[in-house]
Amino acid sequence: MHDNRFIFIHLLIRQNQQYTRGQSGPLPIIQYLPVSLFSDTGQWIVLYFRYEYPLQNGVIMTNYKVELEAAWLVREVKTAEDAMAIALSESGKRLNPKLDYVDVEIGTLNCASCNDEFMSVFLVADTALVGLILSIRIYEADSEEHASRIAKSVIGRAFRDVPLKVISVEPF
Repeated sequence: MHDNRFIFIHLLIRQNQQYTRGQSGPLPIIQYLPVSLFSDTGQWIVLYFRYEYPLQNGVIMTNYKVELEAAWLVREVKTAEDAMAIALSESGKRLNPKLDYVDVEIGTLNCASCNDEFMSVFLVADTALVGLILSIRIYEADSEEHASRIAKSVIGRAFRDVPLKVISVEPF
């Protein structure tokens, strides 16, 4: 006596193998995920739904959230609060309207001795260096490295004279 679930799965795998043998070039990766089991006339039936992963050149494409650190220079400023406000305003002007999907925040640093967190602003001689965190979502990238290169390229066009460093890349 055969279990219908295993026959059904075997047929799906076998059909998928036959399909891939006759094709040329990369194909989407197909996964059949079980949804529910129910009994009809004493036999079990498994319902599956089909999910295709986006595929390009044989590689699964993934979505990533990339965070970059930027060093923004603000001249002729008296206080750290003013420097932060000016840095956010100037960076926002460069990003809008084309790159309004990039989130901009003031970065934070930890004190080496007391481990307290404070805003990353350094003010000397009416000139401030403000650390900004820029986060962007990259869709259908090959890898984390590919996503970080895309993010640096996109944001780097708007921030030509601003140093950028990738601080985190996370899939979502």
